[in-house]
Amino acid sequence: MKTSQSISQSIRRGLSRKVLCLSLLSAASLGAMTSAYGYDGVETYTAGRHFFKRVVTDTIVHTTRNPNWSQIPFAITSVTLQPGQRALVNVGYSAETRCVSQNAAPEWCELRIMVGGVEANPAASGTATPFAFDSTGNGNETLGSWEGHAVHRHICLYNNTTAVKVYPVSVQWQVTNFGVNPVEFWVDDTALTVEMAQGCTLNNQVPGDPEELQQNR
Repeated sequence: MKTSQSISQSIRRGLSRKVLCLSLLSAASLGAMTSAYGYDGVETYTAGRHFFKRVVTDTIVHTTRNPNWSQIPFAITSVTLQPGQRALVNVGYSAETRCVSQNAAPEWCELRIMVGGVEANPAASGTATPFAFDSTGNGNETLGSWEGHAVHRHICLYNNTTAVKVYPVSVQWQVTNFGVNPVEFWVDDTALTVEMAQGCTLNNQVPGDPEELQQNR
């Protein structure tokens, strides 16, 4: 016959084994979630200290009706890397904008940032979901529809040559044109900001708590 003490000991041993099994299962599940932590389209950039900053401002009004990519006047500069140097380039652009058209259609004004002839990330031009910096509001925006907008883009650069290399940084724009009337993209009071940080690593792993991210997927 088992005494009450032996029964209690058996229960405690059973509970301990269950806790151990649950802990192992939880650890395995967490490891699986962490290893499957990559998301298509998500990129994480990591670098060291910032060592460069340049700002180009412009208070001149510029407009375009061009449905093809072209350079925004004065929204251009450059960065320089020494031989063997790797850096994270962060580019920001802000402007007062207006995007107008008389077409009752979903049209917009696009913008992209180029670094060394390559679109910085997230790169959206030429995709099914391009980046709209402003929109016509189905033709409801007016000549008085001034708004403030901003965009930030990032890219890793690595100078694998034996010579100093200069990379142009520029902001380009274009409009959509789905109707009879042209879309006009208007910008004023712009600021182009370029920063660089030492080194650069890039992956599609999302930093943070795996369980929280899993719940928010």
